[in-house]
Amino acid sequence: MEWMEIDEYAAVTGLETGAINDLIERGKLSSKVENGKVYIDPSKGTQSVVPAQMHEMAVQGSEMIVGSQFVEKTIGTIINLHEKVLGAKEETIEAMCKAMSTGDSRAVEAFWQGQLDD
Repeated sequence: MEWMEIDEYAAVTGLETGAINDLIERGKLSSKVENGKVYIDPSKGTQSVVPAQMHEMAVQGSEMIVGSQFVEKTIGTIINLHEKVLGAKEETIEAMCKAMSTGDSRAVEAFWQGQLDD
């Protein structure tokens, strides 16, 4: 990846220019200045940027306060997984009904052994 101007880097990472300058000063990001413009190497220093982006998270004693975006993504993931489980449950019920409707005990046994074809 090529060098990015500091404003473009700020837009991509969601960091303010001041925070990026602070990371540069602390040696956490690789930068260069050409023609009066500051450029950032986006392939370096990602370990420093990720925690800076999550400044909403703070540890207070043994409690962790989490940003709303993190909570929303987590809830979305849980709902998505729940929907997949429900879909698999419906498929299982349909397959079981299909096996039972044949009246063939071997089909039901095959279902339970996971050998029933669709």
